Amino acid sequence: MKRILLIWSLMLPLVLQAQNKQVIVSSFQAAELGDLRARTSNVRDQNGNVIAYIEVSMPVMDSAVQFSGAGIVDTPRQYPGFWAVFVAEGTKQIRITVPGCAPVDYSFPLALESARAYEMKLKIVDKEENRTLVLPYFSYTTSQPSYGIMLSFLWKGYGPYVKAKTNFTFGLDTPSECDADGMVNGVKGWFTGKTKTSRQSITAGFVGLIPFRNNRNFALYAYLGGGYGKRTLAWESYGVDGEYEYTKVVPYSYQGVEVEMGLVLRLGSFALMGGAQTNQFKHIEANVGVGFMF
Repeated sequence: MKRILLIWSLMLPLVLQAQNKQVIVSSFQAAELGDLRARTSNVRDQNGNVIAYIEVSMPVMDSAVQFSGAGIVDTPRQYPGFWAVFVAEGTKQIRITVPGCAPVDYSFPLALESARAYEMKLKIVDKEENRTLVLPYFSYTTSQPSYGIMLSFLWKGYGPYVKAKTNFTFGLDTPSECDADGMVNGVKGWFTGKTKTSRQSITAGFVGLIPFRNNRNFALYAYLGGGYGKRTLAWESYGVDGEYEYTKVVPYSYQGVEVEMGLVLRLGSFALMGGAQTNQFKHIEANVGVGFMF
């Protein structure tokens, strides 16, 4: 637990709260035939031709909204509930800038005609940014706690990860082995009741966003991966020379392929993780953690 608190204290200054939104053009279409908005706007291009008129509606009106591009003929005008944008015939693209959002360059899906009116609808949505996940976690199975860390870089909600864990017991010396009944070379061993375990693993895989009501304060991810690990369980015993030693319990010790899966829940810049991990499908461990995604 002290190790986890230390990792937390080192990472706390890294937590960032920046969140952005993005503009999406939800629809663009020509107005019904006979629409007079372009002709009655009294705006013409440098050649004296009647402009193409675009009525842009969005959920939040802001006087700082900007429309730019080579095809803009006159200053856009703000009205209750929409903007009127005047562009020259044949304009192919405009840039839309809304405060707090990344600018969007929109290419028109059809050729704009002189003296025609068009309708555009904008949506402002939360943007899934590139994020870094740093998550200490706790792993537990019967009488064997271990500690680890999960690192990932997510590009728009998807990316690789790497995990490593250990119980900080390395190089456990076990000169003898026994079975689950404590038999050493066919003879019942003498054991003190004390045990030791050594556990290490390293895994890697993929993290992906689950598209379910995600927003700036909430997002759910799933991860799946594999790697290599080992676990040694040893019982303290009386050695042949009267000294204490540790005997490896073969049925409860293993090494080989690790497989894991789980979920990561982002709440703002904090992340909660829960999952399961197994080595060769013989032993299952629960993984839980709390970290940061910034």
